[in-house]
Amino acid sequence: MIGETPTLVTGNDTTRMAEWRENRKELGMIKEVQFGEQAFEYILSRLSYGKILSNFLSHLPLRSGRIISYLPEDVDEAKSARFEEGGIIPVVQEGTKELAAGIMSVPVRKSPVGVATYRKLKNFVVSYLRESPGRYAIFEDANLRPKDPVFQRRKTQVITLEDEVFHFGGASEANTESIDLLLSAAQSWLVIGVLVSLPHHMNFQDGQEVTSDTLNFVAESADYLVIGAYDGEGELIWARR
Repeated sequence: MIGETPTLVTGNDTTRMAEWRENRKELGMIKEVQFGEQAFEYILSRLSYGKILSNFLSHLPLRSGRIISYLPEDVDEAKSARFEEGGIIPVVQEGTKELAAGIMSVPVRKSPVGVATYRKLKNFVVSYLRESPGRYAIFEDANLRPKDPVFQRRKTQVITLEDEVFHFGGASEANTESIDLLLSAAQSWLVIGVLVSLPHHMNFQDGQEVTSDTLNFVAESADYLVIGAYDGEGELIWARR
């Protein structure tokens, strides 16, 4: 459920205790912010730039759900509603150590607050996947095509539809390292992801070619959407309920 304290998912007891302390410290840096109509319009706008999965997602009853983001505790309310603009995360100071991977390629997300918002998203995805074997996190790749040379060097599992590529992780990837790789692969000018619970017969395999009907079913079954916002500094999360 959105807003729950992140579940610790990796390491031995000592590591878990260290992560618990870090999570408790970070919870004081960020807060959950809920949005209204303006956020629904932003999500629809971003979906209009996406691929076939985005097209199917645009037909969801978005306004019957809710949209939140994890933002700095002292975020300016007016600035938080400008989803197209950056500057929502404090600028990282020179020499600050990079504390995480994934979408941390955006420089300001290496600041303590940026790390906190990223870890909140990452732990949310990991916790969701761990709930059931049939759960998946699937992200469109805005740029990659199967015939690109870099496609063979990818570090994530993918499904494809003709020239379109979708990175995914399931229950077996429900750890922070794998989700770092997944979120890193998804990072681009257009981040669109879905968290979905699927029946057992829809067990995706790496490199599998899927049909448009399959992706339509994924969209119709979506529990959450993850949409990039704030010029790469954050995300909006849509929840079906």
